[in-house]
Amino acid sequence: MRDALDDLRRVNRRLAIDVVPVFTAFATVLELGVGIVILAVAYSVLGGRVDTATGIIFLVLAMRVYQQLLEAAVRAENLPMMSSSLKRIRAVLDEPLPPEPAHPALEPQDSSISFADVTFSYVPGRPVVRHLSLDLPSGSTTAIVGASGAGKTTLLHLLAGLYRPEEGTIRIGDVDVGLMTREQRSRLVSVVFQDVYLFSGTIYEAISLGRLDATPREVETAARMAGCHDLIVALPSGYETRVGEGGQTLSGGERQRVSIARAMVADTPIILLDEATAAVDATTERALTAALAALARRKTLLVVAHRLSTIRAADRIAVLDAGSVVEQGSHEDLLALGGRYARFWTERERAAGWRLAGAASPDPRPQPAAIGSAALRR
Repeated sequence: MRDALDDLRRVNRRLAIDVVPVFTAFATVLELGVGIVILAVAYSVLGGRVDTATGIIFLVLAMRVYQQLLEAAVRAENLPMMSSSLKRIRAVLDEPLPPEPAHPALEPQDSSISFADVTFSYVPGRPVVRHLSLDLPSGSTTAIVGASGAGKTTLLHLLAGLYRPEEGTIRIGDVDVGLMTREQRSRLVSVVFQDVYLFSGTIYEAISLGRLDATPREVETAARMAGCHDLIVALPSGYETRVGEGGQTLSGGERQRVSIARAMVADTPIILLDEATAAVDATTERALTAALAALARRKTLLVVAHRLSTIRAADRIAVLDAGSVVEQGSHEDLLALGGRYARFWTERERAAGWRLAGAASPDPRPQPAAIGSAALRR
């Protein structure tokens, strides 16, 4: 954190050194120009070359031009940052699209998922997923657990087609995902990411983006299942309330529920959830868990989860470590195994009981040694 702040200070200082002298020189020339104009007008009026009314009009027009030039100088300060932003935007727009197959693949017969010896790296030579094999039956709920960096989110990205594996294959219903077009994948897979982004528009538009031909009744049903209908109708304009760019008028938990509703209205046979209940309260989590359980009876769910309730509700659990599946099975089977998952579960149960407590003191008045201290206790 300290290094990041030091870097930011150095960048701002360098920016000030580059911009401030130029702006100061420009403003100084403007100020001198205004002074010269005032002196010239006064000299002309006093010398009888122009009348007083003409001199005043000339001064007013000159000040108007001065204000516009000063505003241009202020705007010019932002040009270096705007140029950098445009370069980054251009780099994204110039990024080539992944190649599309010449002909659409056959439609999968079911929503089963199969990872077969999959390897993937963001940086060449540093694989995030290593020879991973995993089978998910159609209509099942599978929870993916593991430490940070184990490859959980990457697994969802690969299945959604955002990246392509370097080795191995990913299949949906015996059809290779790499042979599917983007339109085919979007009809089969919906994703709810941990970091939710909502485009500027109404809440209704944000939810119906999952399926543009959805009816108002279907949008409302999805919102009810996601536990966000009540908060939406409580807003000033209900479903027509504008959320702002990035969903800035909503809290993190509210954005997450809207995103879940968007995935539900899409009604795809496969739903991927990346910590989808991370930012919701306990009451909403119970409602979402019940909704997901109802979905699981007719859809295939792949869930990256850390919450105990979400993990325990899954049909099967896969434990990832260093990009590979090291354990898989039901909750009871993995606990009986006494391996990595059992240790993970024990640590999570212990952490669920932690609380912050002030140091106890027989004297009700704050003691000097106890001020500001807190103990992490069960």
